[in-house]
Amino acid sequence: MLVQVTHSIKSQPAFARNGEISTRGYEIRPHWSTQHLLFNLAFSRSTSRDYNGQPLDTTGDSARIGASVDDRLLAGIEWRIRHNMAARYTLEAVRKLEDVPNGHPVKPAYGVHGIRLQWHPQGKENLALTIAVDNLLDEKYAMHSTVRTYYAGQEVANWESGRNVKLGLDWKIQ
Repeated sequence: MLVQVTHSIKSQPAFARNGEISTRGYEIRPHWSTQHLLFNLAFSRSTSRDYNGQPLDTTGDSARIGASVDDRLLAGIEWRIRHNMAARYTLEAVRKLEDVPNGHPVKPAYGVHGIRLQWHPQGKENLALTIAVDNLLDEKYAMHSTVRTYYAGQEVANWESGRNVKLGLDWKIQ
């Protein structure tokens, strides 16, 4: 599906900018499954432009409006090991963003992996115990949409979380 959105911006007096920004893009989400396997894919591409036709960025005035991101692929596979246990692997891969305003640095590509195991105790389908590891390989990265600032002439961004281990207990009250 191709989507184009145009926003009219009426700035506050402190920002002294009026005009239109546009975002254009699409997302494709196929999936396929068998009795024990589920495959998911998602691919998205979008471009955003500011009042002057420049790419939206995560610094300065446009950081308050939105940000350009590059191609993003999400892939996942879930294996139903038994009727009450499933394992999942996910990958998020983002291509480097070269469509940036003049004089701004390219935003690097990154890939993040995750795994998850979920178990429902026998006869207790309203209970689930989950263990998950996000950012399995402890990738050091900043999402393209992370707001950035300049310090000593360098663009600085906060890094996303490193390896993150989670243990969860879900109880659905019926």
